[in-house]
Amino acid sequence: MSSEITSVDGSVTLKSAGKDIIANGISHTFNRDNFEIHIRGLQLVFDFRTDSEGQRIEREVFSESTLKLIVYNFNNTLGTGTTSPIDIGIISGRKLYLAFLVGSLSETAIRTVTYTFFLGETVDE
Repeated sequence: MSSEITSVDGSVTLKSAGKDIIANGISHTFNRDNFEIHIRGLQLVFDFRTDSEGQRIEREVFSESTLKLIVYNFNNTLGTGTTSPIDIGIISGRKLYLAFLVGSLSETAIRTVTYTFFLGETVDE
């Protein structure tokens, strides 16, 4: 008896709460500068900043295909991130959501970014 799980076509699909998980991963930044993810023609830029006003996320839309997330004070060694997926746009007529966690061993160390992209409900464009 085999302990392997196989599918008919060999592919694996992931879902959570009825949403399709289309990409996920963990990456390290090269330095403390920005981090970019390109997914299905969209560019998402993480702009890491530090100030005295607490943790928060601000958005800047540069074009239909480029979104900058300005993340303030994501410097916690245990990680700082979204408490639930955030709506960041539309791909192929469906809402695109992102959940992420950013960690760093110190104020001067590189960052670790863990991310998951979800495709949700169909929307009229």
